[in-house]
Amino acid sequence: MAARIGDSLGGPESVRQQLISLLGISPDQLKLASLSGLGVNRVSPRVMMKIYRALRLELQKNHLSPSDILPVAGIDPGTLQERFAGPTWKGSVIAKTGTLVRTDGGASALVGQMRAANGEVLLFVIFNQRGSVARFRENQDYLVMLIQNSRGGPKPFDYKPLTLMMQLSNTEKHDRQRRV
Repeated sequence: MAARIGDSLGGPESVRQQLISLLGISPDQLKLASLSGLGVNRVSPRVMMKIYRALRLELQKNHLSPSDILPVAGIDPGTLQERFAGPTWKGSVIAKTGTLVRTDGGASALVGQMRAANGEVLLFVIFNQRGSVARFRENQDYLVMLIQNSRGGPKPFDYKPLTLMMQLSNTEKHDRQRRV
């Protein structure tokens, strides 16, 4: 999906140039071999945070939130469904994962936001490479939980999952109402 959307934007080099221009990133700070995440892509945690902040701003301009496009941990199906899934943690993390088992001796990323009981929403970028992807994920989860606990524990985001079937059903209902 990401590759197809990226192709419609002109491909990896076009997206790279747009990010450099829009976010004021130095050209040597961003290398995109592909937009699917496969291959050798290079971005620093600092630049990824700039990208994530810009994404949040763009979503806000369009009356959307990160949970509208990224998985909510412990709730949504996918890469975060089994992570932060305990009753206390469920729904307190919204993030994008990235996993490459063969690149850089094993690489794993977690980028997003967490909510703490004290009301803070904290943004984070965690990149790991050259090791066990399973161990990286355990450590990422531990670090996020540790930070949330230092602020009174986790607090779920205000989020009500809307499954694709519910969305399609709702669309069909609206289409029927328009035809009548």
